[in-house]
Amino acid sequence: MEKKIFISHSSLDTEIGEKFVDALIEIGIPKEIIFYSSRYHTGVEIGNDFHVEIKQHLMGLTMGGM
Repeated sequence: MEKKIFISHSSLDTEIGEKFVDALIEIGIPKEIIFYSSRYHTGVEIGNDFHVEIKQHLMGLTMGGM
């Protein structure tokens, strides 16, 4: 499944980002469509190039923020 929600944040806002992602999942948004780089299961997979993955997900961006 292609990621549809890209969440970008400052490292200073990690706590807010975590709560936001949790809230999205709680209301029924599948974690499979969320790209949130601070969590391995919603962001860059272990062993993959961070910059390449970010660029790929930004190219297919539907909505994002923070």
